[in-house]
Amino acid sequence: MITFSRRRWLAGSAALVLAGCGSDPVPKDSFYRLERGADVAPLGGGPVKGTLEVPPLRAEGILNERALLYRDGASLTQYSYHAWLEPPSIMLQRAFIDALRGAQAFTLVASPEMRLDRDYELRGSVRQLEQVIGSGVVIAL
Repeated sequence: MITFSRRRWLAGSAALVLAGCGSDPVPKDSFYRLERGADVAPLGGGPVKGTLEVPPLRAEGILNERALLYRDGASLTQYSYHAWLEPPSIMLQRAFIDALRGAQAFTLVASPEMRLDRDYELRGSVRQLEQVIGSGVVIAL
């Protein structure tokens, strides 16, 4: 036989279980890639003779993670459900390679995976890549 206090406990437990079923759905993950800018006109006078190697850019800490960053005042935060398709250092490396090839800036533009003898190397680092909330501004350095 169920006593009055047990009935209350069962009814309360059932209400909690049913309330958990009515929660909001989990947001979908969204992934972003860098948009290709306007085509670069080939350099006048032809390409620089030689092979340019473009390694991934250096980025430290959360700047090289896939989550998009935003700044609200002085605080820098990661979005939970918005991420880059690849780490920013890799996406920027590929963007440089594509732009330099399109501009026909060098005889050959390659990534380190190609294992070619290089004459030149393009090095860089990502210092900032964030959205400033409320301003419509994205900072990329």
